[in-house]
Amino acid sequence: MKTRNVIILLAIVLLGAWYITRDSELTPEEKYRERFGITDSENNEASEHMTDDDNTVRGEIMNAKGNGMTLTAQTVGNGTVELSWEVEETIIHTDSAKVYLLHGDKPEILHDKNTFWWRHHYTVTDASWDNIPSGERYFRACFAPEGDECTYYSDAIMLEVR
Repeated sequence: MKTRNVIILLAIVLLGAWYITRDSELTPEEKYRERFGITDSENNEASEHMTDDDNTVRGEIMNAKGNGMTLTAQTVGNGTVELSWEVEETIIHTDSAKVYLLHGDKPEILHDKNTFWWRHHYTVTDASWDNIPSGERYFRACFAPEGDECTYYSDAIMLEVR
């Protein structure tokens, strides 16, 4: 009986270790695809448009890395953009730290009163943002280690929102 329990425990530990190291080997785009269940289009070739399980046509997946942050974004139609982000572990922060998602019509987006923004606790790493105006839009993420003022910004991503 004890041997069986030890074997089961060992299998669980090994499976957990594999899962943790597997996740660290994925690129931001692969993590994004896995998180939102995205597969290549029907012919299995890399293409500008992807489909998910409900055949929603998606735009190209875009990545931007800079200043301690990585942002990944993709349009999914009907004014919706899916975003995911990572903050480097080396950035020191408090438990009240926040990530702000920003969008606007110019790439130099800052977190101010003149910008569309959406605040998340730093432990949240993805979101689907609805009701984005159609046309050329720029997206950026910023990190506020103390919760209020952004001190780290990702590079901007330009998407054609439909």
